Amino acid sequence: MNDRRRELLWCLRGPDLLAPHPVPLAGLDAWLERCPAALIDAHFATLPSRIGRRFERHWAWAMSHLPGWSVHAADRQITLQGRTVGAPDLLVSRHGEVWHVELAVKFYLCQPGTDGSNATDWLGPRTNDRLDRKLQRVYSHQLALLKQPAARQWLREQGLPEPTRYTLILKGVLFHHWKQRPMGPGEILPAGRWCRLDELPEALDRAQLLDRSQWLGGYSECNLLQGKSLKTMVGDSVQSTGSAQLSRQNIRWIVVPNDWP
Repeated sequence: MNDRRRELLWCLRGPDLLAPHPVPLAGLDAWLERCPAALIDAHFATLPSRIGRRFERHWAWAMSHLPGWSVHAADRQITLQGRTVGAPDLLVSRHGEVWHVELAVKFYLCQPGTDGSNATDWLGPRTNDRLDRKLQRVYSHQLALLKQPAARQWLREQGLPEPTRYTLILKGVLFHHWKQRPMGPGEILPAGRWCRLDELPEALDRAQLLDRSQWLGGYSECNLLQGKSLKTMVGDSVQSTGSAQLSRQNIRWIVVPNDWP
């Protein structure tokens, strides 16, 4: 399997951050194996580099090609009384059920001094992103939007079906400090590890540095860096983007600045 198919498979079938989502994807693996390379290449040629938008586009593309699924709207803005009130990520249907699906991919670190059992314990590399805030936003606003009478009327006016099912697909990786493995929020245990830049190379002596698109799982491990080269290149990435992701023996690592959080 090449890196593009790996990226698609990770986005569609990869790790859920909370409970597994209920959207049925029977036959996905076989379909992806049979999917013509030219079709996949054409899809990748139009992808944005921003990780969240790239993840959403993968899902919209896959649902438009998977047998049995129909895509009615993807990131379509809803305007009520001249004001844009939101844009549901996906409105799709299968076997008579209409799904409103919100999509997100996140990478959260368990902050020091916590055990990881609460959603408040998990921060993004940029600490203004926190798991509990993300969930509150999704459930109180994004997934509630199409339940409102005015939004239902807008759907009818646009000739779009009204949802019968609502769900969040939240994928990504939870990272624990390399010296401590806490529990996770709910059923999911943290699978990745994090360290501060000054903890290299004690924490990690060699690894592959991932570029932004490879954060979505589209890579085969190669080109390992070690020693001074590892710390220099990771340091450059942390300075320019605020963090760096690496892979070593199929374990995902994230390196953050020395003053995180």
